[in-house]
Amino acid sequence: MRRVIFFPAHTGAKPEFRWLNVHTMLMDKGDGSTYQTPDVQSLLGDGSPQTIRFDENLILGAKLNLGINVCFDDNFLDSYSSANTAILTATNRKAGHEWRGPVVAYCGKRVDPGDFSKIEDMDMASVTDVAAFLIDYYNKTMVHKLRKGPKVPGVKAFCFGEPSKERAKAVLVPRMHPVFEVGEVSAISKNVGMPLLLSKDAVKITGPYVTGTYCNPALTFMMVGCDSNQRSDFGWAPLKWMGGEVPNTLIVRLDRQPLNIDQVVAFGDYCYQVLRPVFEIACEKFGETGKHGSAAQRVMDTMTPEKWNAYLAAWDGSDKWWEEQRAEKFP
Repeated sequence: MRRVIFFPAHTGAKPEFRWLNVHTMLMDKGDGSTYQTPDVQSLLGDGSPQTIRFDENLILGAKLNLGINVCFDDNFLDSYSSANTAILTATNRKAGHEWRGPVVAYCGKRVDPGDFSKIEDMDMASVTDVAAFLIDYYNKTMVHKLRKGPKVPGVKAFCFGEPSKERAKAVLVPRMHPVFEVGEVSAISKNVGMPLLLSKDAVKITGPYVTGTYCNPALTFMMVGCDSNQRSDFGWAPLKWMGGEVPNTLIVRLDRQPLNIDQVVAFGDYCYQVLRPVFEIACEKFGETGKHGSAAQRVMDTMTPEKWNAYLAAWDGSDKWWEEQRAEKFP
């Protein structure tokens, strides 16, 4: 018997592992070679189900060690009246096709492009690969096109309390990572043509908590509001991005383009060292006059793709201001 993944058709179902008998069959080559096939009819019913074969994760484009076959009723749209809730769960409702009826997936080592010489057990990693197939099947949406491809180079920025002496590290982020749906946009980054999404790390830092542990002034100033029409927000970051509310944070580009450590660290320096002073002047003027005038315009004139690219090109990588502020929190 071998372990397969089963997506039952009944309402409220979830994906589950099942054990199926495996049959060894003679191939038509006349040389005594064999192939194996599981008893999918015991789950799908009588008849000849449609079988689709794939050998890579169809979203990541990564080659699989074992081939996977997915079996289902080829006439499922007419044979069944409601969507398969187990598949809705497995794909987080991202499938481009309305799957109905039961579905079985199994894996093995291929003896030729179609048959398996040996059926193997499915595991939790296989669930991810099957879910990628179910999402990809006849999915022509633009959202899905953005999901497909290799992992996205991103950056994890560290707060003051992180034991690492580095300000950030490079990470590879799956294209379907929640950061692309729930991450918060840095308005400044959009203005300078490098749209960034930020998502706080839910994992707490080990060791005793002290004031300043969850601080990162560079990230705070990345999240400063820059719409002068929003009178109370201009020049200020949301409270949840201030003070002790900024833990380690995952940062990616909104457009899923590669992002590297130098870009993130330099952008933090740009926001803190270049934009912060002109924002402060604009906020002082607003406090005096109640209006955003030329001081606010000066901020916007400093916050352009050309100014940012010039800063990045000349950036020397100095961490002096960062180390000074960190030393104040952790002498």
